[in-house]
Amino acid sequence: MKSGDHDLDCPYDWSGKRPDYLDDYPPFLKEKVLEKQSNRGKIPTCGASTGGGCTGGTCSDIRLKHDIRPFGTSADGVPIYTFKYKNTFAATKNVNPDSVFIGTMAQDLELVAPHAVCRHSSDGFLRVDYSKLDVDFKQLA
Repeated sequence: MKSGDHDLDCPYDWSGKRPDYLDDYPPFLKEKVLEKQSNRGKIPTCGASTGGGCTGGTCSDIRLKHDIRPFGTSADGVPIYTFKYKNTFAATKNVNPDSVFIGTMAQDLELVAPHAVCRHSSDGFLRVDYSKLDVDFKQLA
């Protein structure tokens, strides 16, 4: 979906498209998927690419964050935190270091949801695919 600066490498403009696979989903699940998709273009994605593999995902490596505070636990047992991003790394250099986010730590997920984590080959930082979790990544402030 071409919806933010991180999607400029995508040759297609998906902004006016609506995924038709959602027509077969139950209403509660369709609503959840659309809610998660509404974050696109608004979250730090470490230079996300639509090419597949571990080239995108949300920057969730604990090494990229500071001011980390426990927030709760999801129904599936995923620890949730509030945090700020450090802007001293290339992956997060354009993120305001005073912005507060809610989400997970990739290192936690390696234990409780490894299917949602990957390590980027060029910088070694972990990314998370939030569409595979019962946690929503959001910017709070």
